[in-house]
Amino acid sequence: MKTSQKGIDLLKQFEGCRLTAYKCLPSETYYTIGYGHYGADVKIGMKITQKEAEELLRKDLVTYEYQVNCYDNIYHWNANEFDALVSFAYNIGSIHQLTNYGKRDRKTIAEKMLLYCNSGGVRIAGLYSRRLKEQALFLTPVTAEEKKEVIIAKPVLRKGMKNSKQVRILQQNLNDAIGASLDIDGSYGSLTKQAVTDLQKKYHGTLYFDKIDGIYGKHTEACLKEVLR
Repeated sequence: MKTSQKGIDLLKQFEGCRLTAYKCLPSETYYTIGYGHYGADVKIGMKITQKEAEELLRKDLVTYEYQVNCYDNIYHWNANEFDALVSFAYNIGSIHQLTNYGKRDRKTIAEKMLLYCNSGGVRIAGLYSRRLKEQALFLTPVTAEEKKEVIIAKPVLRKGMKNSKQVRILQQNLNDAIGASLDIDGSYGSLTKQAVTDLQKKYHGTLYFDKIDGIYGKHTEACLKEVLR
């Protein structure tokens, strides 16, 4: 799953954007820049553009999206739950403790969110406000439109197949998922195989599969389903 624009807007609201490197606390090891980007790559006096801040945000999101996705096989997050947890992880660093490594139910996760707003034993108003917004989003049911199921091609599909309804569905899926620009002709040719390979390379090493072979099998189907969801 990927963070929706709703989730990104929530995160931006609380992170704020600063285009010059700064330290939230003098004791911090590294500097921060953009939308809360923190690390050894941020140097004193460093300045970036708004575009660069957006790029850093999207790169940083990948880490936290992956972490929340790691628990999807337990919880099967909806879009609002996913967005809320990515925002939470972006701020706190992880959701391992919040979910007790996948052992807590949704109700408990939502309740425990509000505990993560203190510093030195003192409640920080800004953090508490953020936790309330994340909790509210987490508990908001998705709309009928957000629940709408996407039709996903059924495996196994491979190069050489022609005039196939499932290949046509796959080609549309790949166009939607990775911008493949395939003709919807039902023929699993070199371009379709390359698009499947590109999808596999992009998510290589995830929970879904490790094999890159250009064949649309069950693991690639699971990956495609999550990307489109």
